Amino acid sequence: LAIVAFLFSAMQMAFVSCSDEPDSEYIYSFQGEMAKDYLDNRTDKFSEFITVLQRAKVYDLLGTYGSYTLFAPTNTAFENYLSSRGLSSVAELTDKDCDTIAYTHIVKQEFFTTDFPNGTYPASNMLDRYLTITGVADSVSVPGEVVLQFYINNLSRLEVYDDSVRNGVVHVVDKVISSSNDVVADM
Repeated sequence: LAIVAFLFSAMQMAFVSCSDEPDSEYIYSFQGEMAKDYLDNRTDKFSEFITVLQRAKVYDLLGTYGSYTLFAPTNTAFENYLSSRGLSSVAELTDKDCDTIAYTHIVKQEFFTTDFPNGTYPASNMLDRYLTITGVADSVSVPGEVVLQFYINNLSRLEVYDDSVRNGVVHVVDKVISSSNDVVADM
């Protein structure tokens, strides 16, 4: 009888087993873009910024896991910036210029517009400088409706904001953000 019970138990263990792998229907994987993918998928709008990020050697950083806020200036923003400096292309910028521009536009923490205070940005950018945020009620751009416009350092308006990416958030700006040498107390 003991032998029969042992054989019965052995047969149950042979046919029933546990698996550490969940069924594929229960596996969730976010299929969204990384910040780098966001730019790559819109090269017609961000090719100049991509070039600056590559020269500053931070472009690949935006393809890694982490939590970033990326202020992405458009090609038009770069054209205006270069023109104001008497330059005709991004190739004429120095490596130091590219570093400054790239580091000014990346914050190593994720902030959506709902997180924006009116004043100093909650975290410093990669240049260890704080950006200022101003929210302005605008009733001109959409008649009959009041729209809140956000400005970074009083000049760069957020054209598109709160675009969620897998490693943070992207805000599209209409001007290259000027670098500030002000300390928090001065802001």
